[in-house]
Amino acid sequence: MDHTARPMNQRTSISLNGKWDFKPHGRPASAIDVPDFWDAHPEFSGVDRAVYERDIVVPDAEEWRSKIVRVEFEGVNFLAAVSADGRPLARHVGGWIPFDVDVTPFARPGGKFRLAVEVEGGNREPIVDAAGGPRWADRLLRPQEPVGNRLRCPAQSLRRDERA
Repeated sequence: MDHTARPMNQRTSISLNGKWDFKPHGRPASAIDVPDFWDAHPEFSGVDRAVYERDIVVPDAEEWRSKIVRVEFEGVNFLAAVSADGRPLARHVGGWIPFDVDVTPFARPGGKFRLAVEVEGGNREPIVDAAGGPRWADRLLRPQEPVGNRLRCPAQSLRRDERA
């Protein structure tokens, strides 16, 4: 995990990039680097559903106390169901649309929790970025100051043709 010190004007975060446990539906469990997508690996050809899991260790530091802690996903292609310690937290639809999930009840400073992301939708045409390559998406764990009134984005996005 990246515990790099950051200047005061930047938010504290921990990169969740790296090795994750990977359980492709109907195949043996494995490990996979994140960010990545399983379609790039021949051994996962034909997989359309899988679960990514890893233990998240929360630093025992003041900057993580009395904070709202969120996992930020820069993109999960295409359907995602996020859970912590086996408890469902959020569902997201939308390929490369960033979203975040509140994990505060599980993110005790000095503790750890098991984060799981069940993904459906591999084997879809990858969306490419402006440089023409597949877009790899980071995951971050980030504490935030609690606020009384706050606007929240919905945890689900709809394609244009699904809006009614």
